[in-house]
Amino acid sequence: MWRQTPAEKNGKIIGKLAIEDYDQRDIKLSFREEPGISDFRQGDIVVLYEEHKQVDKQEIIRGVITNLDKDNLCLRIRGGIKRRFNPESSWALEHDVLESFLYGPLSALTTFLESDTAKRELLLGIREPQVDVAESSEDEKESVLARMKAARELFIVQGPPGTGKTSGLIGNYIERFYKESDKTMMVLSFTNRAVDEICLCLQKRDVAFIRTGNSQHIEDDLLENLIKDKRYQEIDCLLRENRIFIATVQSANAWFRDLTRLTGIDEIIVDEASQILESSILGLLTMAPKTILIGDQNQLPAISAQGALDYHFESETLQDLEYGSINQSLMERLFRLYVKKDWQTHLEMLTIHYRMHFKIAELLSHYYDNRLKPALKKQYLPLEQGLLPAEIDTRLLWLECPPSPHDYYDPLQAQAIVKLVSLYREAGLVNDPQTDLGIVAPFRVMIHALREEIEDISIDTVERYQGSERDSIILCFPLSNSMGMRSLQSLSADGKVDRKLNVALSRAKDRLIVIANSTLCKASVHFAKLYENIRLNGRIMDIKEFIDKE
Repeated sequence: MWRQTPAEKNGKIIGKLAIEDYDQRDIKLSFREEPGISDFRQGDIVVLYEEHKQVDKQEIIRGVITNLDKDNLCLRIRGGIKRRFNPESSWALEHDVLESFLYGPLSALTTFLESDTAKRELLLGIREPQVDVAESSEDEKESVLARMKAARELFIVQGPPGTGKTSGLIGNYIERFYKESDKTMMVLSFTNRAVDEICLCLQKRDVAFIRTGNSQHIEDDLLENLIKDKRYQEIDCLLRENRIFIATVQSANAWFRDLTRLTGIDEIIVDEASQILESSILGLLTMAPKTILIGDQNQLPAISAQGALDYHFESETLQDLEYGSINQSLMERLFRLYVKKDWQTHLEMLTIHYRMHFKIAELLSHYYDNRLKPALKKQYLPLEQGLLPAEIDTRLLWLECPPSPHDYYDPLQAQAIVKLVSLYREAGLVNDPQTDLGIVAPFRVMIHALREEIEDISIDTVERYQGSERDSIILCFPLSNSMGMRSLQSLSADGKVDRKLNVALSRAKDRLIVIANSTLCKASVHFAKLYENIRLNGRIMDIKEFIDKE
């Protein structure tokens, strides 16, 4: 980081910052100059340092961005603040990497290799998991819950978009586990947002738990707050008596060895399991006799800072165990392996969804063998028309535009989006900007440009939108040539699923608008299929005609 030139840091650094205020944990900074376009976001891990001093001659401050807007930037500092700051100093902010990102997976792999043979064979997929007979039920959710309970070692649940994995399944299962047994459970997920969502769900169900790590929503049940001003024996007692521990995988990898010295873990639930690299989770799963993996391998893949490597395994044993790219999750690999071995007893896919109108669900249902079924009557109701101008008053709309004049940004698309938002406001379709309408864009340059024009509506990448939903979604794809399609796609190993497109489409409940050049997009079979579906069941309109129309 320190060896990079200013040109190499363009967009990855914010300079000319002034410290406005600070306390023992937080720093509030302001911009001395217009910051320009950068790739920083709330939640990013960063370092802060004085610009006029040599990096190796000063204290580097490490923290997390808690707020970022056009006027201020706020940081939560790791380890707290124990110094004074010169108000005249100019500060710079850059991205940081936690040591646990580097050493956590290595420690996890070591723990896995030290585990007993039976556990290694189970997680590798050599040995079929053991299972008890499950109670039968015609209700899908009850049937899945019964099979989760009957599993003795490992069970996998695939939850397509809108099927209620957290509130309907995870929350229900943990509540029953907590109230019907005296066992201990660890609940893991990839992101802090997903962990907090589980915590909020359990609070409503009156399930006691301890949440570790950092949280912007959980206070009373956060470990940091629970142990404040307590003596060692009190902390020891608190941890031994607690039965539900909730954390991100990164956080759990840092302390799980210490926890096992105090108490045993009987069961582990991993939410967002399809987004977690196998190397990051293996060690944790060796500490409990039973694991349940919940996620959706057809949505966003496992996240890694390292790009996919072009290699293959020569070992036939590893090939048979479905080892492929290093950037895959344990859930994805075991799901493919169990299907191949016909170990269907240990797999289940939820099919009843509560979000999308059936016309929108049809755009992605083929990714799930056309098994998705709407649960509610309103998902079949016709669109309430007459609110918008007739030419765009449709459930599915494709605004056809020319190739973008710039990479990653299209002023024509931006102009159309601003007009669409205005028309939606006038029609009364944006009463709550954070739930009624969302804008998904693939590139940060386009996102920042749109945020300059539209301040109160969520505008973000598809990765940031996973787990969210809106009544109406606008998808824009600023492409200057067909090569740009590579960055828009995230294909499954067999190429049958575009995982990014699947997530983007499934954010919409009632209306979907796509803004793109169809010729460029048709370089992808998935986008070609989407265009044809909208042509048959929705409306295609020229973007210039839309912009010019009074």
